[in-house]
Amino acid sequence: MRAAWGRYRRNTAAVWAAAGLGALVLFCLVAPPLSPYDPYAVDFSQKLETPTPKHLLGTDLFGRDLLERMALGGRTTMFIALMATREAQSVLEKQDMRSSHLVDGTMMAKYVKSQKVKLQDPKELNEVFQKADTSLDDELTKILLK
Repeated sequence: MRAAWGRYRRNTAAVWAAAGLGALVLFCLVAPPLSPYDPYAVDFSQKLETPTPKHLLGTDLFGRDLLERMALGGRTTMFIALMATREAQSVLEKQDMRSSHLVDGTMMAKYVKSQKVKLQDPKELNEVFQKADTSLDDELTKILLK
């Protein structure tokens, strides 16, 4: 784990991306409760204002603050993404029997049980199949037809 964290920290693009994502998440979570504007309130006297210190991104056709609405939209989008990820995870957990190392009778299942390790490196996986008398196609057929 330490080696992976070290590689990640040396990758400046990944660190900047994580910082940007963190700032965006923080903005979407903190801005709506702290904003003095109601994102749904209509004020035609302030419609289509240009950016000012009062409205940093301006206002829309109905006089609503665009920065506030952007934060609220980001919050909704994050909620939908979280729920979709959770749903996909639950579907995958129900279908985990399709994973190659969990299907009984495959060479992969026998190897994982004998070694008591999880295969994570593709090179290691390739070596396992080269040593075995079955081909990768045979293993995939067993997994998919099970």
